[in-house]
Amino acid sequence: MKLLTYLIKVNKADVIIGVGRGKILDMAKILTHYNTLLIVTIPISDATCAI
Repeated sequence: MKLLTYLIKVNKADVIIGVGRGKILDMAKILTHYNTLLIVTIPISDATCAI
């Protein structure tokens, strides 16, 4: 998390985009909370077409 916070500050990020499930979206939410940024979350789900 320290590395991600450092990268956010160095690159002057305005928004965090979280794409994935569970832990990834949780990390995006935590980073936006501590760095006062906007967040966009794109949840994905695995699907099978098996019958």
